[in-house]
Amino acid sequence: MPDEQSVAASAGAPAEESPSQVTVTAGAGRAFAASVRLRNQAQMNYVRANARHFPGRYCVLLAAKPREDGRKVGIVNSRRFSRKAVVRNRARRLLREAYRMLLPLLADQWILLIPRHAIQKRKLPEVLNDLACLCRKAGILEAATGQRP
Repeated sequence: MPDEQSVAASAGAPAEESPSQVTVTAGAGRAFAASVRLRNQAQMNYVRANARHFPGRYCVLLAAKPREDGRKVGIVNSRRFSRKAVVRNRARRLLREAYRMLLPLLADQWILLIPRHAIQKRKLPEVLNDLACLCRKAGILEAATGQRP
């Protein structure tokens, strides 16, 4: 697998929402260590109360200023999404991988991701493009040169 991948926008997505190209790096190390996850109810409630909401096709992104230094992420997926654990786990894996690929380009924020039903039949490039668009709308995706927008 090469160190960098270019993910082109999906053909069916509107031009205003989808990026023309997102360059991501493949290795993010321990992107989901316990120290970088939203771990308890108090942290989740903080994000829900103080976050800006950005709905997308395949997930909803909630971004809040960090209470402590650093970025943290959480993925919330209940039985309301699907009764089958295998479906819920696949959605969680897709979002986690898309986040991991965008991690080097993200600013420090506490992020909560909530999958939508449309993610069930999608592949990683589509989810990655949707998440990149949401991060751009939220203002947390840094430019490819390393400068913040």
